[in-house]
Amino acid sequence: MDRKYVIVYQMGRVGSSLIYNSFNNQELKVFHTHYLNKKEIREIKEYASSKKLPLDFKRIMDHRYEAFLFVDNMIKENSKKTYFVITVVRDPISVIISYFFMYFSLEGIRKKSIKRVKGRRSNDKVIPIEDLKKKFLNTIKNYKSVFKNNNILDRAKSYYLQFPLNFFDIEMKNSLGIDVYKIPFDNEKGYNIYKNEKVKILLLKYEVMFDNIEENINNFLDIDNFRLKDVRSRRTKSKNRYYHYQEFIKDIVIPDEVLKYYYSSKYVKHFYSEEEIKSFYEKWGKRGLV
Repeated sequence: MDRKYVIVYQMGRVGSSLIYNSFNNQELKVFHTHYLNKKEIREIKEYASSKKLPLDFKRIMDHRYEAFLFVDNMIKENSKKTYFVITVVRDPISVIISYFFMYFSLEGIRKKSIKRVKGRRSNDKVIPIEDLKKKFLNTIKNYKSVFKNNNILDRAKSYYLQFPLNFFDIEMKNSLGIDVYKIPFDNEKGYNIYKNEKVKILLLKYEVMFDNIEENINNFLDIDNFRLKDVRSRRTKSKNRYYHYQEFIKDIVIPDEVLKYYYSSKYVKHFYSEEEIKSFYEKWGKRGLV
């Protein structure tokens, strides 16, 4: 039987690793990548080569570059095959905060404790949650200037501030030839399917996808054995980081200027209803006003 090729291809911090690691079907060949745009991946590779980066970060970037090359060559060599792509959208502020935690983890958060988790060793260094919040708010102030800076190191460092808003134009449209903005998103279903002669794409909305993700993926791939792994096991493996994150988001207030910028974007207005956008303001803003 001819194996189906599945590419979990998305902006990151949207549950894609969970989806990818849940596949256990010998009839599928599954890949996972955030990048298929040659220009962007080359700049990321250049960034990863910098001596200023932690070793763990370099290894991650090198791995992503190798994954890109493999998937890109595979598509070229098997041009007659149809590729099944799974991608996910998510509230951009949630994506950015999650990216912040990932990058900050590589700088040392995993090696230190934040005052919150029981059982920490007495000699652990403590990073107060309020200090993390200040660091994040200072970072997010650069949301408008990410692509204006010609220095690749500076741009790449804050790249994730714009990536959620631009992923479908910079990445998917350029690499796969599909413009998801041309078709209205079905908020009632919580997913859409797009296709051309080369690919078929299942686009899921993170906020509701766990309600019926197994059914949607099974139907999309015409299989019956996709089962989502227990997310609780992942939380157990990174218990400290999970509690750090929960404590961080509990009462952080994002400036109105920043909220208006993200929630008036083409990306948010296309994939989210007015009610959903209002709920985002209420979640992250100090007054809950749209």
